Amino acid sequence: MTFHVNAQHQLERAPESLELRHRWDKVPSYRITPVVVVVHYGVTRTQSQLESALAVSDYVSAHIAMSARGNERVVTQMVPFNVRAAHAGAAAVYRGRSGVNSFSLGIEINNPGPLFETPDGWADIRGKLWDGEVLVADHPSGRFPKWQAWARYTQDEIAVVTALCLAFVERYPTIVDVVGHDEIRTDKADPGPAFPVAELRSLLFHRTQMLT
Repeated sequence: MTFHVNAQHQLERAPESLELRHRWDKVPSYRITPVVVVVHYGVTRTQSQLESALAVSDYVSAHIAMSARGNERVVTQMVPFNVRAAHAGAAAVYRGRSGVNSFSLGIEINNPGPLFETPDGWADIRGKLWDGEVLVADHPSGRFPKWQAWARYTQDEIAVVTALCLAFVERYPTIVDVVGHDEIRTDKADPGPAFPVAELRSLLFHRTQMLT
């Protein structure tokens, strides 16, 4: 599975198993040189919900919104990769640097995040039942003791994120790390323990720990 980023900082080639879209609802003019990739979950259940959540506000955006579960297999680029997107938040700090949006790429995965046990089964934070696989685990940060179950990512979702990151690193040699949103903000839990950030970092940079 491979992607290609062209000279215009856009995805122009994607695996045949995926639908590639470009949706430029809001593209700010602030140019960036990416140094780190930040992985998020969208707290969503469909690609449409994810894209709408990223498009509805002037204060939220991401470079990539993606789904790879069941019949919904879509990668949508929403911001060029040399332009700032509002995904990390003002409180994010990476290696002592604030303003993370100004030097990062954001990938949003269509995933509901934390789950809660109900008499009818596992449900998301909105009470909708989840029919996918569940990981029962504490958040590795220890910061979210009431959240002890998470919607698992599919192997295809992990493979898509991995392929995107490989394409980013090839196109932008300035990228030196990939992190979870929860590693750069103490108030965020995404992408949670169900996403193998350390393994992805090991594949890309031959280390499991983020740079400090």
